[in-house]
Amino acid sequence: GYYTRICTTTAPTEGWHTFQAVGVDDDSAMTMASIDIRFTNIDPHGLSVTMTNDSGPLPLDVQQTWHVQEDQIVNLRGQALDSIDDLDGLTHRWWPDDAQPNLIKTFDGRISEFEMMWETSGLHRMRLEVSDSEGASSGTYERWVSVANVPPVVQPLEGVLPLAEGEEVRLVGNATDTPSDYDSLVRCWDIDPGLDSNDIGGADDDCDIIGDELIWHWNTSGTHTVIYHVTDDDGVRVSQILAIDVLNIPPIVRTKEISCLALETCILDATATIDSLNDLDQITVVWDLDTSVDSNGDGIKDNDADEVGKRIEHTFTKQGSYTIRVMAWDENPERPGTRVINVEIGAPERTLVEDLGAALAGDEANPVAQLSLLAFVLILLAMMTRRRRSGRHQRAIERLDRQQNAIFSDEEVGLMPHEISARRNRPQDPPVERAFDSAVAVGPVSTAPPLPESGLPDGWTMEQWEHYGQQWLDSQVDNS
Repeated sequence: GYYTRICTTTAPTEGWHTFQAVGVDDDSAMTMASIDIRFTNIDPHGLSVTMTNDSGPLPLDVQQTWHVQEDQIVNLRGQALDSIDDLDGLTHRWWPDDAQPNLIKTFDGRISEFEMMWETSGLHRMRLEVSDSEGASSGTYERWVSVANVPPVVQPLEGVLPLAEGEEVRLVGNATDTPSDYDSLVRCWDIDPGLDSNDIGGADDDCDIIGDELIWHWNTSGTHTVIYHVTDDDGVRVSQILAIDVLNIPPIVRTKEISCLALETCILDATATIDSLNDLDQITVVWDLDTSVDSNGDGIKDNDADEVGKRIEHTFTKQGSYTIRVMAWDENPERPGTRVINVEIGAPERTLVEDLGAALAGDEANPVAQLSLLAFVLILLAMMTRRRRSGRHQRAIERLDRQQNAIFSDEEVGLMPHEISARRNRPQDPPVERAFDSAVAVGPVSTAPPLPESGLPDGWTMEQWEHYGQQWLDSQVDNS
């Protein structure tokens, strides 16, 4: 006991307890007195709550509020005071989140301790009540927890090499967040940040494609921008931007098989030429129908625009092999697509006379045939001229014969002039005896040919006529 006149004590247990006081004097005389005191139950009291993490206790702000982040795991520890015999029988009842009224945690003993995290941002109220074995309660102890939202994290998008018009590209976005927000993230692609397609918010937050994966293509050349953005349950949006270069690719020229004969209408078809969808209606197709000929005179043989159109009709004038170059371009004529095809044009279907005419005239004219024809014509003309001359000569002879027949008798035909003259001057009867005695001398006999009906030619004399008259007559016969 205590050696004092005043004693302060307590009972370790509830109920009646007897306390005895003993007085002793200097002679060791002793007097005793006792008192019975009833001790009643005391309520749990002196509650305290602490919050800790791996770094140690978390401080309270001036408003007695803790600050944590979504899904941050902390350790809550509660403690209360009570009588010694009740300490081990205390019951701790926790309501750690008023947003989750059904979440209740109960512990027995002097101390309660557990891990806790809050999945939603905002201000959360936490409560603790401690009761003893007799049901006495400490009352509710409250504290506030401010939970901050953790924004999503979007990984940078991988760069893409330049694409061709119409070429598909596959892009994959990668975003992370706290476990409680991960499944609720809204993952979107805005494929045209310049257009507000949903009329909500800005132009760069449209959800044109939902999900982490984007498979897309662009039909127009240029630099195109895509945005991958992620939004959590608190409306916080995080994004990554990627610029993609799309190049204009020349059309791919495709033609149908060509099988034609010369001088007939031939169909040249390039309607199967392909390009990006936006460029198909803008394609211009040009045909150089013979790359061996520079038809436009620019010094380049294989760039002539002989015909224009995806499907044309053309007539080849002669058979043979032709090299045709087909050029097609869209909005960029400086980068045309080309295709070179070799075509065999068959012989035209025509008669022998048409073949002969084609060999002598036109594009298919054969110099050998032309020279042969010229030689034949010259020979024919020579023969006709010779025959004509022969005919004229024959007619002149016949005319001369008729003239001779009129002048000479049958017996005189073929005789020389002097013979004819001698024959005609020959006397019919023998001369009379001494008939020449009285004859007068006669001058020389003329050998000149007979004069023409018109008389002597102009400027001629009889002496000239005797010597050259026959030649003049012969020349007149040849000229006739």
